[in-house]
Amino acid sequence: MKKYSSRERTRRVALCGLLIAMMLVLGFVESRIPINAGIPGIKLGLSNGVLIFAVYMLDIPTAWMLMALKVVLSGLLCPAFCSGALTPSCTPWRAAC
Repeated sequence: MKKYSSRERTRRVALCGLLIAMMLVLGFVESRIPINAGIPGIKLGLSNGVLIFAVYMLDIPTAWMLMALKVVLSGLLCPAFCSGALTPSCTPWRAAC
């Protein structure tokens, strides 16, 4: 593991925070864009561009951490994505009853 100076660590943490914020905003914007491609759940993948930038500017383990944080934080901030999985009353077969 590489040793970083205090200034470099601060820069990396700030960059990670900015990249996470950009990924969350792009993921939210992307969820609001209606795309009729015939395949349910298909999206553009705009936040993946930010992740590729993170691999280029930082390193692969940090990019993995950013990806995991994006998944967790988007699930917490946008509960509409996982509301069906967390509440059994929202499942399709319950709605039909």
